[in-house]
Amino acid sequence: MLTKVVNFIQGHLNHALSSTLPSYIKEQVALRAYLCQQCALATKCAHCGCKTPEMFYSPLKKDAQSR
Repeated sequence: MLTKVVNFIQGHLNHALSSTLPSYIKEQVALRAYLCQQCALATKCAHCGCKTPEMFYSPLKKDAQSR
């Protein structure tokens, strides 16, 4: 449960600060959005319900499909 809270906070904070993030993190976010286009278009994950694009900004968040 604590992991979900940390992922939520990190994702929302990084999304809010996206213009100041290093380029490698921005590349990771873009790759996650590309790999999960269905979730990106729906503005939430089809499997876990997390809000996108914020979910893509959480560095430790794993897609529900990858378990």
